[in-house]
Amino acid sequence: MPHTVQPPGPIILPPALGPPVPAWPAITDLVVGREGHYQQSDQIPEVQACLRAAVRRANANLALLDGFPDPRRKGQWLADALGMELSECRNASTNMAAVDDRARHDVQYFNRLLYMVTFVAGICRFAIAIKKFTPDWW
Repeated sequence: MPHTVQPPGPIILPPALGPPVPAWPAITDLVVGREGHYQQSDQIPEVQACLRAAVRRANANLALLDGFPDPRRKGQWLADALGMELSECRNASTNMAAVDDRARHDVQYFNRLLYMVTFVAGICRFAIAIKKFTPDWW
């Protein structure tokens, strides 16, 4: 009797193994505003203070180094300012330590925070420009 070789059955691969996604504390969740955007004013007070400080830090670069940077440089300054503020704020409370940890490990989360800094920095820059070029009697 001849031996026949059967082709193997379908190969079932195990699911891709990767590092588990950490479960972040609820205090780190960002609030989406009524218009569907992340807004600084909708976040917990500690995050609001950190974002305001990041804007001040970035605006100092604008005032001292280059008043009209190209968009890439400005974006880098804002990202660096946010990262530095998060690092400094982490010692203020366990909440901010958790926010900093999440921002370090979750790029999308960091970018959401950065969006709020960028938005506020743009408004502050616009307000400064208006004040600078508005006559005193206005």
